[in-house]
Amino acid sequence: MDNLFFTHHHFDHNIDYPCFLLCRWDQAAGHGSELNVYSPKQTLEELPLANVSPKKTIRQSA
Repeated sequence: MDNLFFTHHHFDHNIDYPCFLLCRWDQAAGHGSELNVYSPKQTLEELPLANVSPKKTIRQSA
């Protein structure tokens, strides 16, 4: 998976995002592709560990 889209922030929808980042990083062992995260700005402000992945591009809508 190379692209992740958040359309809005609801805790029950986004709760697995940190686990996803950590599992993706662990499975790729540094060889994974870049993860592009698309999200409204306020969603990423609410998400813990939003900047955990070193190979991640975040594109926020206004």
